[in-house]
Amino acid sequence: MGKFVIMISTIVCLLTGCSEHVKPDVNNVANKPAVDSHAEVAEGDFVYRLVSEKSAYAEGEKVEVYAELEYVGDQPEIKIAHAASPFSFPMKEQTRGYDLLYMMDQPLIVSVLKKGEPLREPFKGAGGYGSQDPKDYVDFMKSVAEATQKGTLPWGDYRVFGSADFEPISGSEENQDNDRLSLKAEIGFIVEKPKLMDKANPILHEETVGELKYEIRLSKDHFEMNEEIVVDAKVTNLGKEPLTYVVGSSSCPTHINVRIINQESKKYLAFKPVDQACTDDISNSQLEPSQTIAQTFKFVPKFYGKSDLEPALPGTYDVVVSLPPAGIEITEDYQSKPINERPKAKVSIILH
Repeated sequence: MGKFVIMISTIVCLLTGCSEHVKPDVNNVANKPAVDSHAEVAEGDFVYRLVSEKSAYAEGEKVEVYAELEYVGDQPEIKIAHAASPFSFPMKEQTRGYDLLYMMDQPLIVSVLKKGEPLREPFKGAGGYGSQDPKDYVDFMKSVAEATQKGTLPWGDYRVFGSADFEPISGSEENQDNDRLSLKAEIGFIVEKPKLMDKANPILHEETVGELKYEIRLSKDHFEMNEEIVVDAKVTNLGKEPLTYVVGSSSCPTHINVRIINQESKKYLAFKPVDQACTDDISNSQLEPSQTIAQTFKFVPKFYGKSDLEPALPGTYDVVVSLPPAGIEITEDYQSKPINERPKAKVSIILH
């Protein structure tokens, strides 16, 4: 097989141009990316996809970008040769004019692609700097490195110039020369700076999942560390059959499950304490066809600790809402196990 070499730095310069080190202006960040957040390219027996799960993220929110390579030919499977990965994710932050180089090791690796089973790889980070680079550029690259450790990126308007570079291996001989394929695609997304509190927006999120319609209301999408968070939730049964669900204590029934979860640590915010004694029985209820149930929940910016409540951390949180499960099973080690969990709806807020 011929030598397989990818000149990542050269590819980046050809695709994005050299960094201009323009002083950034937060007010110039676009409201939406100039290109789509999804792209798909087909060549021969292969389909390459480059995807950002969202076109806009809040700063501190996890950035979910990935690439896929799928074999769609006539054989059950095919071997491909590539460097450490067939995928590269060079990027450019448009507001600053900064290139984020994408480096990888250059071993020769052979992978097997099964027909109809895409090979997927998430973006894990990019960028670097040298001793001669301007301080603003170095500071930005350091912030990128720190953010990507958490799966995030600093605010900005990002363009991803992705590629899948590999050689298909036909037949049983792996020492033959084959034409190298290089499938390229381009996507964009933005990372927004948190809005000022006087510009916070109320949330009304409606989502239908299967036979359940969810509605989530909050007074705003940004909260300070000393603020109470009130969530109004509704669930409607769009199906033709009643849905049995667990409400817990008959004296303090919970008709809707609501949790606020830190995206990074996965810790839950605590409910606001209430002065009410609840019985320890477990009751059930039914959601009839076309019926809507509604409930209000109050949370405080604190985590549940081992013995007491702990201050919550700033960041992005998911407000997750669901109809309670059909039942609760107690395991041999006295743990509660839900029976027939219901699908969930969610919306994100920022705590700062």
